[in-house]
Amino acid sequence: MPVEAEPRVTGSLDKELIQRVIRAKHSELQQCYATYLERGTQAGRVVAQFTIVGEGRVGQAWVTGFDGALANCVCEVVAQMQFLSTRGRPITITYPFSFAPAP
Repeated sequence: MPVEAEPRVTGSLDKELIQRVIRAKHSELQQCYATYLERGTQAGRVVAQFTIVGEGRVGQAWVTGFDGALANCVCEVVAQMQFLSTRGRPITITYPFSFAPAP
């Protein structure tokens, strides 16, 4: 299951609002991890960096981590997120996702 983390924000968007949007995608992120677990690995960490532009859409997203398949899946989920309008100023978010099996 994805473990919550503190986002690093460059720009003016409230961190709690960012976390709400990410929490809303919890089930999709959980599915990424479930697919990853099927391959036999227990825990993993990826870091997403994405830019929110215009009316709150994700303009660009990159996800890095030790497993490319998990990173790609998380990147696809992040790219579909919808945030509040940036009022014309791009906002860059760095968000670590740590995944671990449920206790």
